[in-house]
Amino acid sequence: MITLFTPVHGRYDVASRTFAALEQVVPASFVHLIGDDFSPQPDAELYAASAGPVIRDGQEIGQRAVYHCRELGAEDSPNMGLSLGHAFGLARENGSEALLVVESDVIARPGIVEAFREAHALHGERTGAVAPLYTEVGGNTISSFGGMSGGEETERSFLGLKLGTEIGSWDQRQPRLDVLWWAHLACLWLPRSTLLLDSVSPDPDFALYYCDHDLSHQIRENAGLDLVITDRAVAEHSREAASTGVRWPDEDARHAVEAAAYHTLRQKWHF
Repeated sequence: MITLFTPVHGRYDVASRTFAALEQVVPASFVHLIGDDFSPQPDAELYAASAGPVIRDGQEIGQRAVYHCRELGAEDSPNMGLSLGHAFGLARENGSEALLVVESDVIARPGIVEAFREAHALHGERTGAVAPLYTEVGGNTISSFGGMSGGEETERSFLGLKLGTEIGSWDQRQPRLDVLWWAHLACLWLPRSTLLLDSVSPDPDFALYYCDHDLSHQIRENAGLDLVITDRAVAEHSREAASTGVRWPDEDARHAVEAAAYHTLRQKWHF
C-alpha cells in the first residue's frame, strides 16, 4: 500500500484536478491523506466531502481521508512541517511501501509510481527519496529537475539533459538516474526505509518555505542517503502560487516570510 499526502489551503478547483490525476495513475491500493491547513470555509467543506472510497472502473482502489491541521494543535496556517510529520507517522503506522507527497498544484503523469519503484530498485539501499522531472502544467518540456533549475545552483544539468528539452525526446531504453542535493516536495517519493529512520523527520519550524530543503538536508547529511532523480518519472507543476497567494495576497509579505524561513534554514545547517 502507498500513502499519498496532499497539503491544501483553499483552491479546491485546482486541487481537484490533482486528485483526479492521482486516481488514474496510482495503482491500488492507497490511502490519500488530505491535510487541510485552514482553507476558507467553502473550500474546507468541499475537501471534507471528498473523503471516502476512491473508485476506478467500478472497483475500490483506495481511500481518501481528510484531516484539519487544528486537529494537530495548529491555530493558523501554514503548517507544512507539522502536517508532513503527521503524514510520516500515519505512513509508518499503516505499513506503507512509501509516502508519496503530491502538492495541490501538481499533475502526476502515468507511470510515475512505477518509475519511482524502478529507480529505488536500481539505486538500491542508498535511496533516500526519488524525484521526477517537472514540466509546466499542460507543457511537455523540462522546467526543472526535481525542483532544481540546473542553473546557477548546480552549474550543471542532470541526467545528461537540459532545461527546455522535450519530454521523451531522448533514448529511453534504459532509465537515467542522477543525484540531487535537494528535491522539491511538490512531488516526492519517500520509501519506507526512509520513513523509519529516526534521523529523518519533518521539522515543524518550517511552516511552509524551505521545508523541502530541510528534509533534503536531513536525508543527505543525517542519514547519508541520496536524493535520486529519474527520467522516467514526470510531473506537471504550476509556477503560479496555488495556495501561497491565498495566504499572502501581498507579495512583499510573502517574500518576507520566505526570507525568514531561509534564515532559519541557514542557522540550522550552518551555511
